[in-house]
Amino acid sequence: MLTILAPAATILVGLLGLVGVIATIRQRANAEAAERFWKRLMWALDAAMSDDPRARHTGEHTLRILTTHRDCTDEDRRLIRNALEANLRHPLD
Repeated sequence: MLTILAPAATILVGLLGLVGVIATIRQRANAEAAERFWKRLMWALDAAMSDDPRARHTGEHTLRILTTHRDCTDEDRRLIRNALEANLRHPLD
């Protein structure tokens, strides 16, 4: 009877291993996407706080676009909103 179950057990172990590999790949891809989003967010925030009007405009525009990104959390949106409101209160001369 054990000889009948051995192939099934081997297949089950293989499938579990495959599921683990797929989960790891997905987790890594999600982490890398979040890191790329964060880098874009930091760039846009730096640009939005610039003294150069063109850089500031580009940074503000990019921030608005980033609020619609799937990796943008509610906390990120509050950060972006605060940055944009600060620029409204303190326009460039």
